Amino acid sequence: YSQSIGQGAYTFQVKDDNGCESILDNFSITGPPSPGAPPNTNASLSASISSVQHVSCPSGTNGLIQMNVQGGWPATGGYTFVVQTVTSSVDRLGITRTVYTLFRTTNSPTINNLPAGTYRITVNDSYGCTKYVQQTIIQPDPIEPNFNGISGNCGGSGNSSQANGGVTLNSIAGGTPEYSYTLNGTFYTDYPNFFPNLNLSGINMVITDNNGCKRYYP
Repeated sequence: YSQSIGQGAYTFQVKDDNGCESILDNFSITGPPSPGAPPNTNASLSASISSVQHVSCPSGTNGLIQMNVQGGWPATGGYTFVVQTVTSSVDRLGITRTVYTLFRTTNSPTINNLPAGTYRITVNDSYGCTKYVQQTIIQPDPIEPNFNGISGNCGGSGNSSQANGGVTLNSIAGGTPEYSYTLNGTFYTDYPNFFPNLNLSGINMVITDNNGCKRYYP
């Protein structure tokens, strides 16, 4: 007699047609032992995200996902983490298609050096048990200054090569406020700000945001 059963405590009992019965054995079924590791008392594999670090600068790659994994049967080197990028698009029939592309495979629960995007992380133990989570890493918008050029008395326009008008820095967007900037080598933090005797073609600016991200203009 044979039967497939899961983990647990069992009693093997035999009973005939007359109602006579006998208990032959009491036994327990546990999960497979972990190679190179002691038996795991919490055999149910679980995976979750304990912390996330988003990308600090536009087009940066310092995103991070910290995994928290328990249970299962890790091998001597730990669990295996399969990291995939997730991209979705809608086809001409209006059906959403999702594509998973391998990004990295690692034994470290710290998934780092990530650019902005959506990631699916599959956790595998040594006996093929799996759990997966999904997380989106975001990034700031590009740093963009907003200027206005003003014509001077010599008839030149704001876009002219004649430096006889002026330029106003109206605002700075993107990145992470607050901002500082150097304009033609001079340091500033205030805006709006008007710069006389300057035109848009004569601007040489470096903007730095609160995360230390820089935008060179032009």
